[in-house]
Amino acid sequence: MDIPYDEAISIIKAEAAASLQTNQRRTETVPLNKALSRISKDTHLSPLSTPRWDTSAMDGYALSSKATQRASDLTPAIFAIKATIAAGDKPLPMSGKLDFGVYPCAEIMTGARFPESTTGEPFDCCVRLEDTLPSLSNGRVARKYKCIQTMKPARSGQNKRRAGEDFQEGDVILDAGDVIRPPHIMALASVGIKTVNVLCKPRVGVFSTGYELLPDASASVIPDANGPYICATLEEQGYNVEYLGVIEDISEMAAFKILSSLRESPDLDMIITTGGVSAGKFDVVREALEANLNASVLFHRVAMRPGHPALFARIPEGTPLSWTIQNCNGESSCAKVATVSSRKVAFFGLPGNPVASAACLQFLAMPFLRTLNSAPDQPPVPAIVRSLEKHNHGEIASGSVSTEGVCDGGASLVDGAYTDTNPLVTCPTNKDVFRPGKLLSRGAHGMVEVGIIADHSPGKVSPFLGADCWVHVRQGRGELRDGDGVDVYPLLGERGLWTRSFSSGTKPAN
Repeated sequence: MDIPYDEAISIIKAEAAASLQTNQRRTETVPLNKALSRISKDTHLSPLSTPRWDTSAMDGYALSSKATQRASDLTPAIFAIKATIAAGDKPLPMSGKLDFGVYPCAEIMTGARFPESTTGEPFDCCVRLEDTLPSLSNGRVARKYKCIQTMKPARSGQNKRRAGEDFQEGDVILDAGDVIRPPHIMALASVGIKTVNVLCKPRVGVFSTGYELLPDASASVIPDANGPYICATLEEQGYNVEYLGVIEDISEMAAFKILSSLRESPDLDMIITTGGVSAGKFDVVREALEANLNASVLFHRVAMRPGHPALFARIPEGTPLSWTIQNCNGESSCAKVATVSSRKVAFFGLPGNPVASAACLQFLAMPFLRTLNSAPDQPPVPAIVRSLEKHNHGEIASGSVSTEGVCDGGASLVDGAYTDTNPLVTCPTNKDVFRPGKLLSRGAHGMVEVGIIADHSPGKVSPFLGADCWVHVRQGRGELRDGDGVDVYPLLGERGLWTRSFSSGTKPAN
């Protein structure tokens, strides 16, 4: 019996959470500019208090606030500029005493240290450059120094960053296990930390399944669409991916290749295969897992379309195994495999049809990887389904979104065309259905509007070329009509396209 989609997700997340607790994650040291979205291995404390000294928060003039208390438009306070201090300059000793009736000041830049008063009044504030004017005084001091005047009182500490008022030595900046966010990068850099220890990215091995994919399959060879798609997509999502080749349709050979991959890459967190999980004579993946690898199949077949043959299993720590392998030429050989893995490995058997494989990658495998990487779930985008027959005035190009067609389950539109009284699509109510869709625009109501790809055969790639999202029709919902609300998920790798498309509020290009 097919397992409900929501139950499958619960099993996947629980297994990923358990893997976090039991599998030893490798670590690496990376520079801060490479640390974003990584998981910190260690807790990082501030090694110092910041700012280390009193510094200016503004470009302006460091001066004595006491000398400004009677300042006004009629009686401005006049100061002689006796120094210029830039950020990074050494502390400058200066006298704060009156000089022929004029107080001293220092031109100071943002981040610069305040001058140290050796005598007289302290330099306890910064008056912004725009709050001063050149002084018209022509006294003795003005003939020697450039002078400025301010027309209102300043307060002690104005525009002055006190030493240690940001971070104190020993403050926690980043906890072990935290996902590193941009504010973490800024804070770490501000206290002089340049590198962090992080958990290595989850590593995924990818197999394609089927003798027909092998180069020596003569004229019957079929190009492998799934392997490149899965590898490219997972790499774009930030995971370490290794393509492991093609598995033949022989149970023992499939098990041997899987175990060999674990021996050669013992740090794999997940293996993905495509094909070989249905009920046909040559669908050997489950047999290979259970009979030869002692794997625990956690579910096989999900109430979702496309992708219902999907399989999820756990390969335990490796044990010595031996069996007879019959190769494709009918010859037999015996292979003994030593213990190959000191950790359990998640296994996803995805369907061989390309669109079904893409759906299962996004809605089954990715939730496991996100949980393993302490990343949040992909949030749905609330959207409204629209009829493109009406939207495009009947001009529907090949591969574009259409309101015509049949949803998984075989229920067709009445007369094969949309009317106001007929649904755009009908779907089986006992499954979660994921339909490739096309972003249309953001409507006057502010909601995203999407259309649904008409030809959604899981084995046809050309219609999928026109898609940039998935429309999720939840179990129990049998039809969608023009204007209905749905949850939409951008295709993996398409989030940037959506952001650009909506930045100006215009309809994206077809």
